[in-house]
Amino acid sequence: MPDPKTVVNKDMLEANWRQIADWLVDTDIELAELSGPGWQVRLLREAGYEPQSRNVPGRNATWPDQSTSGSPGHVIVKGTVAGVFLDRHPLRTSQLAPAGAQVRQGDILGLLQIGTVLAPVMAPVDGVVAGTLVSSGAMVGFGADLVQINPGEASWKST
Repeated sequence: MPDPKTVVNKDMLEANWRQIADWLVDTDIELAELSGPGWQVRLLREAGYEPQSRNVPGRNATWPDQSTSGSPGHVIVKGTVAGVFLDRHPLRTSQLAPAGAQVRQGDILGLLQIGTVLAPVMAPVDGVVAGTLVSSGAMVGFGADLVQINPGEASWKST
């Protein structure tokens, strides 16, 4: 009789890979590589592939909203994955968005490190960074408050 810890349920594995591929469809990730002892899987997006908007019950076609309203006039940017929060790229010495930095929607405020992957934490609005709410290097969970922004305060908006 085979050891139950080593028996692989093919249907379960296929469902897991399909779920992972489904999550990647709504991102701009071109290559995802997963590996373990004795195995490796690479999911590669075909060149020119554009995902179609799908209406799947219980699932948004976009990333979850990264922001919530903080105290009046503030926006709190939340983590969309669990990982280690970094306020700068590991190969750089300067912060990506220090307090007082003027940012535009889509600017990178920090990074969430998941193993060797660095996922950007992006500004959901134009404004000024009021501060980082967690220390660089801190482990954070999904939905953790990461950065506070004062929206619409950037002086460059009027020029």
